Amino acid sequence: MSDRSHLSTLSTSILCQLLDRPQTGYALKRSFEDTPMGHFSSSPGALYPALQRMEKAGWIAGRIANPKALRSRRIYRITGRGKDTLKVSFMEPITRDNIIHDMDLLLLRFAFMTPLLGRRATLSYLEKLAGHLKTYVAELNEAARQLTDRPPEGALALQHGIDGYRTSLQWAESTLLKLTRIHQKEKKP
Repeated sequence: MSDRSHLSTLSTSILCQLLDRPQTGYALKRSFEDTPMGHFSSSPGALYPALQRMEKAGWIAGRIANPKALRSRRIYRITGRGKDTLKVSFMEPITRDNIIHDMDLLLLRFAFMTPLLGRRATLSYLEKLAGHLKTYVAELNEAARQLTDRPPEGALALQHGIDGYRTSLQWAESTLLKLTRIHQKEKKP
């Protein structure tokens, strides 16, 4: 499905929020202003054009909640096509570039994928994420070993990055264990 090539980070975060319940544009705007979802939209003026594009693409549908009210509100819900588009984006392979530049989007995928794809798919995703993180931490450690003849500041700055990725790796591994236990309990009669 080629829809994914048009699914921006903002569109992904909007679709994820609409998975929970239909919402007005204003409620989505407040979510971006008042919650950690704000990380996915730095421009309040981007939301309404995104909603229009997404409705045109068929990923969401809006309806006027109370047309006779003085101030009518448009309520958006995710469509079947929107869910399918989100599923496809959730199943995309994790790349090294994602690990370096899109960790927030990878975590957004993780946070919302189980209702759409099931726990087994989430566990598989988390295993792959941990594997990519482990590989990247090893690459960074090798790069740090090569900085021994330079001033220490560069190596210390790199160590900050290594520590951050190592923390993400530890989180992925411990979360994988927790979710595996939950999955095993769910499977028992």
